Amino acid sequence: MAYRTDPTFIVGNNLTATKTRLLLTAALLMYGALPPAADPFRPTYAERAVTEQAVAR
Repeated sequence: MAYRTDPTFIVGNNLTATKTRLLLTAALLMYGALPPAADPFRPTYAERAVTEQAVAR
């Protein structure tokens, strides 16, 4: 579940699956992929900060 207050997620609960995939594809083409974390289940503070900055962009 993605919440509006969590800066690492973009909420889109009013979109169909097809529209969501198209918007994700467009965002990846325009901005590129988010920086990967060494361990995605336990990102460090610095990795999380970089990801939040990329999402804020």
